[in-house]
Amino acid sequence: MLSLCVIAKDEEKFIGDCLASVKGLVEDIVVVDTGSTDKTIGIAKQRGATVINFPWNNDFSAARNEALNHAKGEWILVLDADETLDPASHGAIRECIKSSSIWGYRVPIFNYSQESSVPGWSTITNQKLAKGFPGFVLTRIVRLFRNKPEIKYRFSVHEGVEFSIEENKGGLGIAPFVIHHYGALRGTPSAAFKQDTYFTLVKKDCEQYPQHPKPFYELGVGYMDVGKFDKAKEAFERAIKNDEHYLMPYHYLGEISFRQGNLAEARHYFTKSLTLAESEETYFRLGYVEFKMNDVGEARTLWNKALEKNPRSITYFDALIQLHFTQNEPLQALALLYDACANTKHIHFIKEKERVEQQLIAEAKKILAVGPEKKALTMLTTIAFYRNEMKKVIALCSEAKKHFTGAEARVFDVLSEKAAAQVSHLG
Repeated sequence: MLSLCVIAKDEEKFIGDCLASVKGLVEDIVVVDTGSTDKTIGIAKQRGATVINFPWNNDFSAARNEALNHAKGEWILVLDADETLDPASHGAIRECIKSSSIWGYRVPIFNYSQESSVPGWSTITNQKLAKGFPGFVLTRIVRLFRNKPEIKYRFSVHEGVEFSIEENKGGLGIAPFVIHHYGALRGTPSAAFKQDTYFTLVKKDCEQYPQHPKPFYELGVGYMDVGKFDKAKEAFERAIKNDEHYLMPYHYLGEISFRQGNLAEARHYFTKSLTLAESEETYFRLGYVEFKMNDVGEARTLWNKALEKNPRSITYFDALIQLHFTQNEPLQALALLYDACANTKHIHFIKEKERVEQQLIAEAKKILAVGPEKKALTMLTTIAFYRNEMKKVIALCSEAKKHFTGAEARVFDVLSEKAAAQVSHLG
């Protein structure tokens, strides 16, 4: 038996879709309401939920744990009211809860966003589920876990159960399904929320768990968000003092050092972060450090690693493309532009690809008006290949080989062979 647990307050805009998305999957729905004045409770009851009234006490874990206290299933799925599952997830979840060894699963969450500049932002993979958003940021949080008395939420804000699972030596897995999060439809939290609510709760956690790294990490993130970098650094350093193997603060310490112009220190912190766990964003930021320190080769390597981990990132593609331009490698930049168009379908890359194509074609024709030149013919042939104009590739290669032989002709031999194979494959 599987239970769904949700906490809610004034969620009439979202909660209906949330509960509808688990229809036929869960046998038990628990909604803990912390003081709704809209239609949230009525909608939840219409969807078959047991609604528990729980006065808000400035502690998200307390509300979460109240929901767990009423759950009847052997496994618990947790969703926020502004999240949904897609129907394809149901079968994967049923398979997950058959496990005899796993206590909980870290679930990928697509946090939909309009902001392509946000670290880790990727273009969407399913327009139907994106509700008009062009992209998302991926996070992984334990949201599916066994209903065991040892498993409880901890911390007043950014609460989680993974700590109690790990302390009890329970196994954690990565879920093969996705939760879709539409919190951006609410807009961004106000500065007043950050100051009056977030910091109040995080500071309370720091007092309650002075030896744990997480509340001090969360405090550092809060200070980063409001631009208080010295206070953020102090909080992150306290988190590391509590646990030097706690991963998250190192990346942010690298970011602070980078923003303050201390590149050597930024390199140290980003590198330390990568020794604990690979991260696409840390690869990317370390690449920027190396670029600023004039190690273009290392920057290229690191940005390629970031792109390999997230091949739908507009930011990562853009950095590598601009790097090729600065190194006078327009054909390599064009190749990446084609990849960017295929992987992201972003209008920025489509327009840039067309601009670069036309510029290189015009440049090549101007050169060829004077006489045969290998670089110009290579440009035209390569562009034709990218455009999938294979018969044109073969003709251009044939023309090129009238003027170039031996090692100079090798590039045209390769392109001609590939084009002929494509033509043969297509019949």
